[in-house]
Amino acid sequence: MENKRAGYTREECCQMLLDAYISLGRYPKKSDFTPEQVGWIKSYLGPWPRALEACGILPDRSAERAEAKKHKRIASKRKMTQYKLAKQNGKTE
Repeated sequence: MENKRAGYTREECCQMLLDAYISLGRYPKKSDFTPEQVGWIKSYLGPWPRALEACGILPDRSAERAEAKKHKRIASKRKMTQYKLAKQNGKTE
C-alpha cells in the first residue's frame, strides 16, 4: 500500500521558500509555486509577507508596523481634538 500524504508540513513549507530564495537569488513570489503549494504555505504561515518573515527571508517588521500604527492613531486623535476645539470656538473649517 502506497503512503500518500495530504499536504506539506510547516517545516517543508519553510524549506520550499528557503530553497526558492537561494536558487532564484531573490525573494520568492507566489507565482514561483503551484497553487497547491501556495495554499499550504499560506495556511501554515499566513499572508505571503508574513510567511517570508516566518522563514527568515524577510526581516520581522511587526514592531515597526505596531509603532507606525500607534503614531497614526495619535495623529488622528490630535486632528480630531483640534477640530473639536475649533468647533467650540466657532471656527469650523
